[in-house]
Order: sequence, then structure tokens, then C-alpha cells
Amino acid sequence: MRIKKGKACPYVVSLCFEKENDYGLKEGEHYLFNDGKKAVLTFCVGNKDYNRDMVRRAASVANTVAHKLKKKELLLDCPKGFNYKEVAPLFAQGLTLSRFSLDYKSKKEKKAVLNLILKEVTPAVKEAVAMAEAQNYSRQLANMPPNRGTPEFFAREAKKIAKTSNLRVRVLDKKALAKKGMNLALAVNSGSSNGVYLVHLIYKPAKAKKRVAIVGKGITFDSGGLGIKPGKSMLDMNLDKSGACDVLAVMRYIREVKPKVEVHGIAIFTENLPSGTAYKPSDVIESYSGKTVEVQHTDAEGRLILADALAYADKDVKADYIIDVATLTGAMLTTLGDKAIGLFTNSKKLSQILSRAGDDTFERVWELPMYKEYGEMVKSDIADIKNIGSWDGKAGSITAAKFLEEFVGKREWAHLDIASMMEAEWLPYIGKRGSGAGTRLLLESLKAF
Repeated sequence: MRIKKGKACPYVVSLCFEKENDYGLKEGEHYLFNDGKKAVLTFCVGNKDYNRDMVRRAASVANTVAHKLKKKELLLDCPKGFNYKEVAPLFAQGLTLSRFSLDYKSKKEKKAVLNLILKEVTPAVKEAVAMAEAQNYSRQLANMPPNRGTPEFFAREAKKIAKTSNLRVRVLDKKALAKKGMNLALAVNSGSSNGVYLVHLIYKPAKAKKRVAIVGKGITFDSGGLGIKPGKSMLDMNLDKSGACDVLAVMRYIREVKPKVEVHGIAIFTENLPSGTAYKPSDVIESYSGKTVEVQHTDAEGRLILADALAYADKDVKADYIIDVATLTGAMLTTLGDKAIGLFTNSKKLSQILSRAGDDTFERVWELPMYKEYGEMVKSDIADIKNIGSWDGKAGSITAAKFLEEFVGKREWAHLDIASMMEAEWLPYIGKRGSGAGTRLLLESLKAF
């Protein structure tokens, strides 16, 4: 998709308010006029205090209509009452997100060209489009089948991102991880014939005074290990790397946003598979932080690799702020459905930054309690900590977050459990399969430091 400056086009998309349109349209409804020569799509965003995400949804409808009518260009029209400078970035972002497609078929479907015509292409429009492209890139990576999106692939991809975006990069393989003592990551990897890698991308602007580490969970396929999942529950487990893919996407597009802080993108990639060499329930493992962990369930593996990655952000990076993003718990879907992301934090500042960014991007977050008593649930009788709170699922998402908190030292930290929005088909500009949720949220948040 290209964006051009202009004032005329045979396909026009016009926004309107309820009670101020000729078609009786209500929020989310549209009307299409098409006489063969000119087409006008009118989309109602609701009342004048409308939800800004309705503009992104309007763009999705516009994209669908363009495909049906075989239009190659569309013009955005904003009648009186709309702030064009506010609407244009939202529309451009929604249109870019709507253009994402996933195709592994032997005969590729040729994608039609679509140009967006705006009366002014502002820096805000360009930034909004870059954020959407970042989310589409995260989706592309996260949706990769496990035989293609291997840990080795992502190690190579991190190096490509560093070269393309002019970042520093460090990649630690199994041998290097063993030397550092990242035994939790090695344990999760122990059942796989593929490798395990920690990738570390660094963005360092001039005069940066603070360091922010964003840490992602990269389980390229999760069978549950020896605590194996039912067959149907594995069908979307290639998406268990979504958090790490968000991190890679943020780092690839970070120069489009230009945050004023030093940003470290960290992720560990591995599979979680059963075999004769796989780690086992009842294993006690010394983590990179030095704390010992009793494994009670091998399908609570994401928090194990994150524990070593978070300790790395604390000990090696010495980050002032740490934000981790992960498809961590199925309990999150039960708690919030697929409408919001779970937020857990020890920092009022991070809570405020992420909440505001979530409202702006419509990747909304909901903060859950982190009471001390929940931490008691992950204490072990024989080790420092155990990797699940209870077998009956009590406070599953919260106890997972309390487990992670054990590995961040005294840093200000936030955990984003994106399992709830791993898929978000209800959003018209997202559609089926992995959503890339969290990418725009992180990019918007980084602007606030």
C-alpha cells in the first residue's frame, strides 16, 4: 500500500456521525453508493465522542469494498466535525493492518494494489503506518509454521533486523547459555533436537539517560513437554512465540518511532517437546539468577525461559525498566476474554504508561492485583520457588506473574500477558490467526519515557 497526496478519486470513503447522516446509520454501520463510475462508502463512527478505533474499523470495511469493486485507489473524506489530522493516521493505520495476509499455498494469490489518497501526509500518518507495519511483521513471524519458524530461523532473523535497522545484536546459542548458567532455558529445550537461542538487540540514541528492556517469550512450538497437551490444544501452539515476535517487530521498526531512551530487545527461542532427554516434573533447576526452581508442570515452560531472560535484563543489561510480553497463561482468556491484555506490575509509572498507550492503540490493558499472598502460592517446600501456584488453577495468571517477579531484582517491571489477545478475529482489521497484539502497545509506550 502506498500513500499519496491528492484531492480527487473515483472511490471515496466518508465518515459520519449518528443522527447526522442521510442513511440512518448507527455506530459501525455503512452505506455504499456505486453507479459504476463513482463509489462513495459512508461509515458511521458513532456519536461525536466516538471510540477512535472505529476509524480503523472503517478502514477495514473500505479495504474489503475496494477488493470487491477492484478499486486501486481510495480517498479519505472527513466532513465538518472531524479533526482530519487526528483521523488520517488512524485510517491509514487501520488500512495497513487490514492488508495483512498469510499465504503458504503453492499457487500464490496476487494481491491487488491499493493506494490511499490523503489531502496531507503528515509525520503522524507515517508513524501510524510504521506501527501497523510492525504489527503485520510480528503477525508474519508469529504465524509461521513450526517447521519453518524454528529457533535457528529466529536467531538469523535477529541478525538481519540488526543490519536493516542499524542496531547492535548479540546472539547466545546453547553453548553460550550453558556457560552463563541459563539452566531454565536449557531445561525447556532439553526435549528438542533444535537449538535454543537468546537474542539481544540494542537501540542506543544519543544522550539517552535511561534503559528499557523489552523481553519476549519465544516458544516456537509448545507441545506441553512431558505434560503433553491434548491434540486439539496444540493446533495454535506455533503462536506461543508471539511475545518474542512482538519484540523483534518493535526493534525492527524502532527508528520510525525514535524513542529517547536506550531500548534492549531480548527474547529466548526454543521448542518445548517430550522426549527421552526432556526435563521432568519434580526436577529442581538452578536459574541464571541463582534461585532454584522446582518444576511441577512442564507445560508451564514459558515462565521458565522468561525467568532467565528477565534475570539477564536485570544482571547484564541493568535496565531501569523491564517490560515482558508473553502468551503466558490460558487463564488470561478466561479472565478477560479476547478483549484486553492482562497487566501485572510493581510500578505505578509503568502502569500509567502502558494504560495510556493501550487506550491510544486499542490494545487495552487491565491491571490485576499482585498481593504478597499470591507470592506465597509459588513457594516450594524443597526449592526457592515452584513453577505453578496450584493444580486447581487458582489465580493462574497472577501466580505466573508472581513467579516472574522473583527474577527482576529491584527493577521497575511490568508483565503483559497477551494470551487473551493472541487471536482477535473480532477486530475487523485483524481477522483470523495470530494478531500481533502488543506490538503497537509497546511502540507507543516507548515514546512516553
